Amino acid sequence: MIKFNNCILFFLIGFQSLTCSQNNKTEQVYLQLCKIKEVPFVEMGDSVYWDIVEGGLNNIPPLINLLDNSQNTGIHAPYFGRDYSIADLAYRIISTDIIRDVPTYALLEKAGCKIEIDKGFANYWYFLDGNDDNRKKFKAVVQDWFSNNKDNLVWYKTDMHAYTDFNEDTPFKNPAGGYYMLKK
Repeated sequence: MIKFNNCILFFLIGFQSLTCSQNNKTEQVYLQLCKIKEVPFVEMGDSVYWDIVEGGLNNIPPLINLLDNSQNTGIHAPYFGRDYSIADLAYRIISTDIIRDVPTYALLEKAGCKIEIDKGFANYWYFLDGNDDNRKKFKAVVQDWFSNNKDNLVWYKTDMHAYTDFNEDTPFKNPAGGYYMLKK
């Protein structure tokens, strides 16, 4: 009986350590997100943003953990007339700069969003903005997608950033050196 109880105790200690480690990584990424002052769009964005991106797939789980955090960052989201929340910024990093093939519309639909074609990416904002339940559903769907696809992600090396097309006169390089895509 004592050996069995010791096994349970060691399991619980190990599980708690793993959970604490995951929580610490999420907290570290959260604190980094709070330091970001500018995201890449027409300009380069700041180095803290790129530090998170350069963490690659290792930063995906803590970023996903933050997908239900609606705290306002004060960082303007161009063309949407609003600021990014911590969750929005986390999803932007996941789906724009770390992994390119995240099927945002399909994930929104799976979470319960009724996509309206004429609204484009605003479907994301309308579905999640101010709705904690929808954020939790979306977080779960993104987690599920990543769990099912992480082994099918391959590194695509490039020094060009996704937003270079918007600023052809002065394209900026991708400090992460590339991004992940699903195997074709």
